[in-house]
Amino acid sequence: MKSIAGAMLDQGGWQAYEGRLLERLWELMDEARDAPADGSSADAFRQGLGELEGLEASDLLVGGTPFFWMNVHRLYGSERRGAQAQMIRDLLMTGFDAYFQALPKGAGVTLSGGERRTLILPKLGVVIPAVLQAHLRRRSSHILEVEADGSRHTLDLSQHSHPWRARTLKISAEGAETVMAVPDAALMASDVNGIFAEGDLRPFAQRVGQALQWIQTIDGELCASIHKLIHWYVPLNMLSPSLHPSYSERDLVGVVHMSEAYEGIRLCESIVHEFHHNELHALQCTQELTRNDPGAVFYSPWRPDPRTLSGLLHALHTFCAVVKFHEAAEAVREIDFDRPGIRQRRAKFCQMLRIGMLQVPAENLTPLGSRILQAIEADVVHQEQVLELGKGTILEAVRAHAHTWRQTNPDYVQNFRWPEGAPAPVG
Repeated sequence: MKSIAGAMLDQGGWQAYEGRLLERLWELMDEARDAPADGSSADAFRQGLGELEGLEASDLLVGGTPFFWMNVHRLYGSERRGAQAQMIRDLLMTGFDAYFQALPKGAGVTLSGGERRTLILPKLGVVIPAVLQAHLRRRSSHILEVEADGSRHTLDLSQHSHPWRARTLKISAEGAETVMAVPDAALMASDVNGIFAEGDLRPFAQRVGQALQWIQTIDGELCASIHKLIHWYVPLNMLSPSLHPSYSERDLVGVVHMSEAYEGIRLCESIVHEFHHNELHALQCTQELTRNDPGAVFYSPWRPDPRTLSGLLHALHTFCAVVKFHEAAEAVREIDFDRPGIRQRRAKFCQMLRIGMLQVPAENLTPLGSRILQAIEADVVHQEQVLELGKGTILEAVRAHAHTWRQTNPDYVQNFRWPEGAPAPVG
């Protein structure tokens, strides 16, 4: 069963989200059309976006990668009259990459940023390091011409052995999903900078492929939604033997970052978790869930730091989805995994969801935000009944987390809420 957010996206929300993407791109195109032809980065911006003007809206949506749209968001949200040359360069670079096959023969774009930077085309699978200025040109459906720092190179994209092959790998021959480990500011948020996994991508790709097959067996409708939205999987290094990072970016819908060491049902869980972050990010592009958000002042049972109300709602939404996935997984006998362990994890998350919901001030939610919270409440009540959880029973690890948070965040203790009648947080 879909979440409220998923149902809303299916009932017109995706069209609204795509419409917002196009609105921002068209506004940037309008501004580019008026840019002066003076040889500046703004001029390159005008010429580069001009290559996209002949494309239909449907072609722009189908071809656009998450990296291109992220750079559209970045430039749109900046003071564009004084936009950094690097920001313009990243938008043009990811745009040429995204729409390479749709551009006419001979179409090209000039990239300059005032400093040497890596040239990255993730969809085409090309990385050229330390380029000061470059001109990219489409010679044919599989021939890319690159003029970089006075040298000209012709790449046959149908050959996988050229020296500028990016660290990308298709998860399966027939699917759209790709594993990528290319750390660059044009393709990622700063939160994952420096923790990209550097090893062989094949084992990770194989594990992700198997995890997607498991999700298909457990919940076919959920798997179809994941395939539709998530096309890029980025492996991250473990930060410690017990800490597996995972991350999704607000403006990078369609990409998930997760621990390279996950496998089996835990990798399934991580994919489900990050997918639901992406889902909510897409909805929030056009719908408000909170109002009068006071900032990062709320307790989250999953984090050591204070969270915004939006961040807390994201945690509730994603972990509620994981708990429902765990329930579905337990009913499937074709897959072998640690069922007692997953059941314990499911019960722990239910306790954390109950505590997390207490932190949410109802008056700071929009009607849609309230609907989402009410749906989570109903799901948690169901889980508590199925698992026979007493509301006054809280695991020691959950209590210890709350105690530590209170000790390290004394300025926000006044916002902290705890279940009535439950044992107090302890260290």
